[in-house]
Amino acid sequence: VVLSYNRREALEQTLHTLAEDEFLRSAQVIVADNASGDGSVEAVRSKFPRVEALSSDSNRGVAGFNSGAARARGDLVLLLDDDARPDAGAIRKAVQALEANPALGAVALNPRHPKSGAGEWSFAERVAEPRLDWPVMGCGNLVRREVWERVGGYEEAFFLYRNDTDLAMKVLGAGYGVYFDPALVVWHDSPAAARKSTRW
Repeated sequence: VVLSYNRREALEQTLHTLAEDEFLRSAQVIVADNASGDGSVEAVRSKFPRVEALSSDSNRGVAGFNSGAARARGDLVLLLDDDARPDAGAIRKAVQALEANPALGAVALNPRHPKSGAGEWSFAERVAEPRLDWPVMGCGNLVRREVWERVGGYEEAFFLYRNDTDLAMKVLGAGYGVYFDPALVVWHDSPAAARKSTRW
């Protein structure tokens, strides 16, 4: 499920990345668009006929993710920002981590900038080994459907930002693990990501 809002070029790059990933080639792909005015929905429907494009009458923030996830048919739901592209092989390894450990509810991918390579989470730079209790999520997350439904998905009152960390805490609070391996990267082409302080 890819959430989209007025970033057609970035969205197209993300969809191309998903289409080129051998592991994801046959996966269901849903774009939940939040009333973009830049022709994003039209571009998806004309250039990516296999992708299901959901359009909204207004910008509903992270509620768009929830709508998209409700249409997903898989046992696992991958949640991506429109400017977030999983590194080659990252989703396969994330799926393998969930398959190997039924106690895990989700995998949080490690966001890094595609041009600079800089990590978006300064605190993650100190993590050398995989963690099973990671309390943060970001622009790329893989969640078991049953866990997503049990915790109620994203909290829509956040609208944007903090919804992902809230989700990680809800998953942990429900008794599941959140897996984080710094080697599982999602490239986040967001200028805002580079400006995040340690406190953020």
